[in-house]
Amino acid sequence: MKNDASLSESLSRIFASEPDALRDPFPVWNRLREATAVFALGDTMLMARHSDVAKALRDKRFLSNPQGSGSQFEVVRARLNGKERVALDEVTEFEAKYVSRQNGETHARLRRIAQRAFAPQRIAALGERISLHVEDLLRGVDQADVFDLKPFAYRLPLRVIGELLEIPLDDLEKIHVWSNALGRNRGGTDTPILLEAYDALREFRAYSEAMIETARVRGRRGEDSGIVGLLMDAEQEDRLTPLELTAMFVVLLFAGHETTTNLIASGIQQLLLHNAWKELAADPAALPGAVEELLRFVTPVQYAGRVAGEDIEWDGVRIPRGTTVFLSLAGANRDPSVFANPDTLDVRRKDVRSHLSLGYGPHLCIGLHLARMEGSLALASLLRKFPDLELASNDYRWGGHAMLRGLLDLPVQCRKSPSSNFNQQTA
Repeated sequence: MKNDASLSESLSRIFASEPDALRDPFPVWNRLREATAVFALGDTMLMARHSDVAKALRDKRFLSNPQGSGSQFEVVRARLNGKERVALDEVTEFEAKYVSRQNGETHARLRRIAQRAFAPQRIAALGERISLHVEDLLRGVDQADVFDLKPFAYRLPLRVIGELLEIPLDDLEKIHVWSNALGRNRGGTDTPILLEAYDALREFRAYSEAMIETARVRGRRGEDSGIVGLLMDAEQEDRLTPLELTAMFVVLLFAGHETTTNLIASGIQQLLLHNAWKELAADPAALPGAVEELLRFVTPVQYAGRVAGEDIEWDGVRIPRGTTVFLSLAGANRDPSVFANPDTLDVRRKDVRSHLSLGYGPHLCIGLHLARMEGSLALASLLRKFPDLELASNDYRWGGHAMLRGLLDLPVQCRKSPSSNFNQQTA
């Protein structure tokens, strides 16, 4: 485990969510991967090699609740007092109920229940509805000389997950605001953002509880009642507590659109930046592989957090029990021992399926089929409608934080084209 002051400084800027650092963090993740198997950064440890990250994601000694426990959480909590500490405790206590933060039998139970919402046959049946949402949103795009595609990139996944969970269309924007506030929170490291997340979570939670209560009064149950009824069946069967049910709705709404937004927006930008847009417009058969390559290249969720559940010896390095460990999915996805020319966007890449963007092992992304479908259908329509799309800026603004970086806007422009080879069969 090497001590590289320059690398530590660069990583600290990423974890501080400095916009310039978020603009292109991949060279830093590459340096981390090349430096050592395990890298100490303050009170945390990091891994970025594909073999290490994949192995750690499967290793039951690493617990999946870094924001509610672990070395980093304790350091942050010790700096806070009064309302700030109350906010941190309440936010982390509720988020600890998320299925993604659970381990062992509790995780397996919650995951089985959550998978009711994302059963492959249910997702496959959504294809036509997603296409309708895509076309409706694109009808609202102002095709001026320059127009912004970021609203499309976040509204599509938000509409889809909202429809799955029976959320009224008029409520989606406030859910997006709450999700943004929660997404900006970095485990309490920025106090004003923590307090915004605290307020957002309380409103988000109250909304979810009211929605569940309305469904309970209606008495809807079973397959024909939709996702709400299916999840409430789990509660009725004494397998899901009321608090777990609320947490399930919140995390599905939050995670169900934030990561796909990053895939679509960043994916469009990267395809245009690397001159692959017109290639896909001319050859729609390459689109499924292109979506996988964008998942690898963009890595919508940059890292996964874990806490060492016991003292662990890893590649000659001792990781003490309770240490927060960050597994760099972005670094693993550019590992040259797995991917040829990993820093090159190649929409025809043959080795792409080895990427870790959707997780690995017991915490494999529950919504992976939905994310792939939304990404494919969104790009299919955009390529068909705007085959000559171009970037309208050389300086794009990035926000979010180290784990969920994303474009703040996506200004583009296009030249009118008389025809395109892209057709409906792609979808």
